Amino acid sequence: MKFTIFIFVIIININLFSQNNLLPADLDFDFNQSTIQNSESRIHIRFKKDCQIVDLQSNNGTDFTGTLLNIIIELKKTKVDYEIDLGPDKYIYEKLRLKDKLASKIGSQLLSERVFEIPTDTLIKDWNFNWLDCGSIYFNFKIDNSFSSTVYTCPWNQNDSVIYVKSIKITYDSITAILDLKSKFSDFKNKLEKGKYYSNGFWTTYVMSDKQSKRWEDSKPQRDYLNSIKDTITNYLNFRLNELIKNPFDLDCFDEYYLTFSKNGKLKKVSIADTDFDRESKMEFKKCKQFIQSIFRDIAIDFVDPKYEFTRKMGFWNNRVNVDDPTHYWYEKTTANKGYTK
Repeated sequence: MKFTIFIFVIIININLFSQNNLLPADLDFDFNQSTIQNSESRIHIRFKKDCQIVDLQSNNGTDFTGTLLNIIIELKKTKVDYEIDLGPDKYIYEKLRLKDKLASKIGSQLLSERVFEIPTDTLIKDWNFNWLDCGSIYFNFKIDNSFSSTVYTCPWNQNDSVIYVKSIKITYDSITAILDLKSKFSDFKNKLEKGKYYSNGFWTTYVMSDKQSKRWEDSKPQRDYLNSIKDTITNYLNFRLNELIKNPFDLDCFDEYYLTFSKNGKLKKVSIADTDFDRESKMEFKKCKQFIQSIFRDIAIDFVDPKYEFTRKMGFWNNRVNVDDPTHYWYEKTTANKGYTK
């Protein structure tokens, strides 16, 4: 699957409560539309990280009320060129009310430590922006008629010797721990509809149906065994295919093929992600399929006993044959369902 978003993924805490209702929203919905500049509260603080938004409000700077938004993107399969890909479909979210005691603890701490006076990352000397797919945290403060907005790119990977970094890390850790944000998001994920893909913009996760979960559990011995021999087979295929195919670029084949092998290690099937293409492309696929099949007449996987059918992905790029294993051998457990993360 070419779709990659690098982009979030149990215990119900008595400090947070809700109706357990998940709501949909269009992709053009702005979760920041209620700007805190227009808040009726004298003090309004907003903290954002990944797919969570915390709002804290107070009129005296001591007693706060608060809410937490958990947000994720539901994905759907779409056709891109001649392949099936995943694309964003809609938001799924929930709004939870924080216990006043916890909201007050965090709100008072942010004010007493004057976090609103820390400059945004672009104004901090030696702040490192050379991180990919790391994420950021955001703060918005409305105090009386004063408003400030800051962002800190990948604060957890910054050097502690840089001014303000330690304070930002401590503040982030406090908010996350006191409000138990990680568990709250895991609990949110437990409520997601099964049999669908979801993303937070950085990773993609699939929530298995009950039947899929049962099959996944039953196949554990098979996965464990195939996982134990996967590198041996993959390394051998990379070596032999590049030995037999000297100029892959001249083949003019599709980028990727899925090779299914029998439990005896013989090539059983050659396929691509989608076969719904025009006549010319079908002829091209047939030609390359026949070529791959002919190559495997000279390849024998007889140095291990596969025991089960297995799959490898074969691609042509950088004028080389590249083989890898697309199989998922592990999964992420939750209370309400089981799924795996790519």
